[in-house]
Amino acid sequence: MPRERGTFLAGAVMDARELTIGIKHTSSYSQRRLLLAQLLRSIRHHHGAELRILVADDGGQPDHDVLRAHAAQYVPLPAAAGLSYGRNALVRATKTEFVAVMDDDVQFQSNVPLPALLAALKKRPAAAIAGGSTVDMRSGDTANRRLRFEASEGGVDVRAHAVPDVNGCQRVHMVADDYFLARTRTLQQLGWDSRQKMFGRESFFYQLFLNEQVVLACDDVSALHHTTRDNEYREHSLVNKEARFAQFLCKDFPELTRFSTPYMEWRCDTRTYCVPDWQLQFAYDGAKCNAMHWSRSDRSVVNLPLVSRAIHPVHRFPVQRRDDASTLRHVSLLVLILTERRNTRRREWQRETWLRFPWHTAHHSSKLVPWRYLYVLGRRRTGQQQKSDDSPLDRIVGDTVTLRAVREGYGSLIFKTMEALRWALVHTSFDLLLKTDDDSMVHVGRLWQWLVADPPPRIKRKPLARLYAGRVVPSAQVIRGNFSRQDLWRPDWFPADFAKWAVEPADYPLPTYPPYCAGGGYVLGNETASLILSQYDRRRNRRFPVEDAFMGVLANASGISPVDMRSFRDPPHGSHQTRELFIDQILVHRIAEPYKAFRWLMLTDSCFDAPTACAIQFNRTHGLPYHDQAERARLQRLMAQSRPAHRGDWANGEIATAKSDALTGLSQLDTPRRRQTKLRRGVGRQQRQRQGATPGTV
Repeated sequence: MPRERGTFLAGAVMDARELTIGIKHTSSYSQRRLLLAQLLRSIRHHHGAELRILVADDGGQPDHDVLRAHAAQYVPLPAAAGLSYGRNALVRATKTEFVAVMDDDVQFQSNVPLPALLAALKKRPAAAIAGGSTVDMRSGDTANRRLRFEASEGGVDVRAHAVPDVNGCQRVHMVADDYFLARTRTLQQLGWDSRQKMFGRESFFYQLFLNEQVVLACDDVSALHHTTRDNEYREHSLVNKEARFAQFLCKDFPELTRFSTPYMEWRCDTRTYCVPDWQLQFAYDGAKCNAMHWSRSDRSVVNLPLVSRAIHPVHRFPVQRRDDASTLRHVSLLVLILTERRNTRRREWQRETWLRFPWHTAHHSSKLVPWRYLYVLGRRRTGQQQKSDDSPLDRIVGDTVTLRAVREGYGSLIFKTMEALRWALVHTSFDLLLKTDDDSMVHVGRLWQWLVADPPPRIKRKPLARLYAGRVVPSAQVIRGNFSRQDLWRPDWFPADFAKWAVEPADYPLPTYPPYCAGGGYVLGNETASLILSQYDRRRNRRFPVEDAFMGVLANASGISPVDMRSFRDPPHGSHQTRELFIDQILVHRIAEPYKAFRWLMLTDSCFDAPTACAIQFNRTHGLPYHDQAERARLQRLMAQSRPAHRGDWANGEIATAKSDALTGLSQLDTPRRRQTKLRRGVGRQQRQRQGATPGTV
């Protein structure tokens, strides 16, 4: 890491027009009010009366006499709003280029720290934050908590390790956050997760790391830190209530499985966290692990790039220069997953299965597929109140982008799809784009092999840029508003609410659609996406609400024919889902039992072993008797060690059998209860018509 050596002179000049001091305070505790008075006194004593001081308080019992005596501006907060919320409020109230953020339990013993940190930022224009160390007023020990992150490729596993001292300032990834100086603009763009009343430090600095922001640790700078807590504070503060807030780091960075620091570990894959066992004589000799309190919301609030140099190597995601001289990291395969806010559990199982799996490019290759994914949301519907914590529009927050140009709702699905293409063409650089849904499952390795590594002849003959591929529907019936079920050519394929796909003759007069790819998932080349979007913009008055069919109409008008991918499966509503539906497939839509389905999706009839082993594999894959006691015992051990059970060995673990009621479109896991009831009524007639049919028929 680059280092910056040197010392700073005491008494360096600070201009009140360029620096504001922001203090997060909790006035509901008498000890904290005394500590704030000492801090304000030390600031005014060493830096004069000119600097603007903001005090953000969530305690509701401020000492106004102390605030007036030190000319501090009071910023009231909601009760028990927490540290992160308070710091965001301080940043919003700051008008200067720099801001010094600090807690109310630090104290300055000289006029060195703040000018030194300000000088460090000015010397390094690329630096966003500069922090120092603290001296414990109780023990006299110096704490700096300088850390650097080491992340696995893709940022699945992150470990933070301590950094040795240097003389002067050095670049790190995380510093002590009791006090530090920062560029105000950076904090306005990359702030704290306000939900994190605790543990906001790790999320905040890891966000800076992924956004390639420079953080400096200046070892020559120190301030006093009051670590003694009275009984009132220990009994009523948020200390020792970690379980409530540990979840948010995992939700802010959805691809994380483990995040480790010298003092704590987040295990996002098992929703647990581990801290030192303070009941031991030497607390760090052991660890105490607890379950996180996991709320329903999966929302992230951190701004992230689609590709970060910190965790995504350049050889997988090269730099692409655009016509306007700007640069983007190029993504060979971009996956856009259309979702709605209410579908939390669908996103949850997708993230825990195929979105988090390390897909490789070929059987013999250790290279990972150069792909990225994003969930796509629309703005809240008309009549729904916009919430203050809604994600910014048209920006990536966590793994989600919320589009400004379209509102949420099934009726706007075609608009959402087209605006998602528009956003991708403007804000990203890609070769191929897979559009899919939040109830689909994808084997990304097979998809890459089919498209790039070992494509079939019909793909080799077409330029990938002009590709439009998926499960082709050759001549689908156009539904009209006056249709009953008797008017449908294939009534078993349609749910009870099929009228939502009705199209007016003025919008599309023909009785059948041109061939199109089923909406559960299809692949577009970058040129195809651009041509389809151009056709869409020309048909402003002739649009209809059947997203996949309308996409086929636009592709046909652009002179592009769909390529049939038989390994894209779109089973009809009410059909039984078994392992046979998933073996050797690339994409399956309308998943009923997702954790079983992902294990089934890993099954293949391809074999790269001896004939005897291949015979065992085939029988095991298809649920036939096989005789390999050692393999059975190994699988049983794997399942016994896996907690929870569905997060086992996806490629080699036990193969579960389907439930008799695992029907397409009726998943208990991911479908709201009201919709389940509605769908059950709709498919009841279909199920009665199919009595006596083979259960595995789809």
